[in-house]
Amino acid sequence: IAKEAREALEKHYPEFLLKQVIRQCTKFAQSSSEGVPIFAYDPKSNGAEDIQAVLDEVKLKIGEPQRLKLAEPAQVSTPAPAVAPAVAPAVAPVTPPAAEGT
Repeated sequence: IAKEAREALEKHYPEFLLKQVIRQCTKFAQSSSEGVPIFAYDPKSNGAEDIQAVLDEVKLKIGEPQRLKLAEPAQVSTPAPAVAPAVAPAVAPVTPPAAEGT
C-alpha cells in the first residue's frame, strides 16, 4: 500500500515530495523504548542515516535556518485587586407579636 500511495503522490504532487525516503528500521523502536534519539542510540543505523539525508535535503530546499529575533516583553499593567461585592448582613426573620386576645 505504501508503494501505491507514494506513486499516487508522485503523480499528482511531485513538487511537494522529497526524493529521500525513510526506510523502516527496527532501531527506531529500540531507541524509542530506551527514550533516546536515534542519533544517540545508533548513529550508523539506516534510520539515522535516512533521517539525516531528509534533513540535508530539506536544508538544500529551504536554506539555512534563520534565527528569529526574540520579541520585546510586553509591558503588562498590574490589574486592580478584585473587590468583593457588598453583601447585606444576615438578619434573622422577625416574627410579628401575637395579637392580643387570641
